[in-house]
Amino acid sequence: MFHENPRIFREINNVLTRNGKICVLDYNMKGISKRDFYKRFNFDNEKKAIENEGFENSYKKHTKFDLADCVSLGESVGFKTIEKDVFGKYFLWVGQK
Repeated sequence: MFHENPRIFREINNVLTRNGKICVLDYNMKGISKRDFYKRFNFDNEKKAIENEGFENSYKKHTKFDLADCVSLGESVGFKTIEKDVFGKYFLWVGQK
């Protein structure tokens, strides 16, 4: 997941062939309140993962980046944005080398 390792773009750019594509699906929760953050997780396994990691750590990690950050980082290493969208608590970004 992008929020775990934003440097992944450079690594992927090094292995993709010309015109290769990268697809990123990740959380789009930058700037939401802690209260709303917890409410966005609907499934027991998601809530359990938050509890296991610790709420503060999970909040910090999952609210650090958004679609604009993903686009900026992807384009900074040479990808061209060909699709981007936000739906619910997620964003989708597709870049092409």
